[in-house]
Amino acid sequence: MSNIIRNALQTPDGTIIESRSVHDYQTHVDANGKEYMVDGGLEYIRRSANGDEIDLTVTLDDSHETVREALTWGTRGANGDQPLTYVKLSDMETDHIQACLKNVPGMYPQFRTAMENELKHRGETLMEMFSELGERMAQARNQYEGKLELWWQGLSQQEREDAFYAVIKRMYRSEVKDRGSYRYALYDVFGFDESMYGQGMNCGYMDLHNMIYDGIDYDKMRRVNRLEVIDHSEGGEGRELVKYLEKGDSIEFDLQDDDQTLKIFIGNNGEHTP
Repeated sequence: MSNIIRNALQTPDGTIIESRSVHDYQTHVDANGKEYMVDGGLEYIRRSANGDEIDLTVTLDDSHETVREALTWGTRGANGDQPLTYVKLSDMETDHIQACLKNVPGMYPQFRTAMENELKHRGETLMEMFSELGERMAQARNQYEGKLELWWQGLSQQEREDAFYAVIKRMYRSEVKDRGSYRYALYDVFGFDESMYGQGMNCGYMDLHNMIYDGIDYDKMRRVNRLEVIDHSEGGEGRELVKYLEKGDSIEFDLQDDDQTLKIFIGNNGEHTP
């Protein structure tokens, strides 16, 4: 299999001649009077040997950075009704590359390899961008938290007490009294706009909100006097278990096996053996 991606040369006067297919014989009479030629397309390389040409041949043996700039794909537009133009692999849209790989089974094997490598290259580049973005965000968050710590340390005792009271009062209202959602707490109780959604996650408030919400439900569960297990899955028989608790009995649950198993314990005064 040929691994030629581009078969071209540059003459002394700057003219580039390129052979795109096996019988695409291209010539040019240079300003110096000499004739230059290339032939063979992507099957073999045949050219003039004046000695002052610049070889522009690119193969799969070259780096992908070189390949993606050298490989050109002929296109007549999305609907096939435009004049033929050539676009570099590096400039092709990702969905265009995927469509070519899917719908052009007869393309040169080396082109297919180059396009597959380009998709891999773009995926790796995207991951690197996300990684770099994550590092920048973490750095900015650390700087922001450092700034807030200095602000907190600069407050007087009374100012800290006032800030603490104001925040906890609003948390109690949204989490315990109103049993509101995370958004309700941020937007309706604290009066923030949507820009605080991510900040609330970064500082741990979303996790705290979920733990408080679940904790209140768990506290209510400890006061029940009847346990029912109802199976609505395929093949289930509906109500599988009904257990009435005696005075002094309590219910607790425990997650085991890496949080894959839920066990429910009925005991006296909350005592159970996992």
